[in-house]
Amino acid sequence: MSWENVVGAPGGVAVAPYHGLYAAFRSVNQRLPKDRRLRVLCGDPPIDWTRVETRDDIAPFLGFRDEHYASVVRYEVLAMRRKALLIMGSGHFQRREGKPGVIEQQMIQAFAKPYVILPGSDIVGTYDDLDARFEQQPAPWLMEMKGSWLAGLPRWQESPVIGYPAMSALKTKMGTWEQTADAYLYLGPRDKLTQGGTAFDLEGTPYGKELRRRWKIIFPKPPDALPKSDGKERPLFQRTATPAPALPRVPAPK
Repeated sequence: MSWENVVGAPGGVAVAPYHGLYAAFRSVNQRLPKDRRLRVLCGDPPIDWTRVETRDDIAPFLGFRDEHYASVVRYEVLAMRRKALLIMGSGHFQRREGKPGVIEQQMIQAFAKPYVILPGSDIVGTYDDLDARFEQQPAPWLMEMKGSWLAGLPRWQESPVIGYPAMSALKTKMGTWEQTADAYLYLGPRDKLTQGGTAFDLEGTPYGKELRRRWKIIFPKPPDALPKSDGKERPLFQRTATPAPALPRVPAPK
């Protein structure tokens, strides 16, 4: 099964930003002896996209991505007594009030001891809730949560991942940063983080057309115009407009 045929982000290794990661692995391996080269495993469930026409066709795979990912680690890493750097969206690894997610739970049951690292910026709440302590040393840096000033930072219900802005001004505390991971990888301040490239850099190619088809199946209500890369870097965080206050209701004339 090709790595381009996975359930998650359409495009697999062929599109930005993933292709850069695998290109880096390949470059490192070319300089290493064969017995020391890095082995890269795909953790997403394989799927035959030629048989997928609707979202119902991916239902047997979509809800079980974490279970499949954990099984790859169990059989291809732990059973071979190897170690691995696990890479996936932060939401798949972040603990909820100290409780591990599916992947970490299965690692623990296999007598492994995962060390969870979450990346992010200097945002500790909504868009403008920044903490100056992040800039005490140049980015990037890694700090263990336990025993550090990071430990007591509150995690808000509206922020799916720490270090990213909360979606609402109505904030509800959901524990502390220490309860989400073992360490924090600080990538840089909010206004210096950029992003570039999209899953549709292959515009005009047969595979690019296929990616658009998959995108529309996975996301029931995609935007009218799917993004196309122009090769430019843009701010990673976009300020969302503050909702206008509701106007007072005026009784209808009798």
